[in-house]
Amino acid sequence: LWLSWKHLGTRGLGRLVEQTVDLASALKASIRASDDFELAQESNLSVVCFRHLPDGADGVTDAERDALDVHQDALQVALQHSGRGLLTTTRLRVRTWLREGILNHTTTEADLEILLDDIRDLAAGLG
Repeated sequence: LWLSWKHLGTRGLGRLVEQTVDLASALKASIRASDDFELAQESNLSVVCFRHLPDGADGVTDAERDALDVHQDALQVALQHSGRGLLTTTRLRVRTWLREGILNHTTTEADLEILLDDIRDLAAGLG
């Protein structure tokens, strides 16, 4: 951190943080506009928690919600094995969510759209 701060200065480092927060906002907007993804919660950070909803449906029963949790874990592993991206999972409100932390200053909005498309493609292969 010190080296980056020394190299970029306070304003430069601030711009990079703002850039990642802006990208997270763009990802959240794409998720909100989609029928097959659900946003966990609003935040002002560069971390976005969301999940894929096969067939656009949230689980109604406990068994369906448990199956959605398993689906998120399977997507995370499939994405990692594909080499196309890396997400983690997290537990929020006793459910499993995909967690995208945007830290790379070279990330673009197009990269985030590709990520969502890759998740859709992987989900189709899981079902």
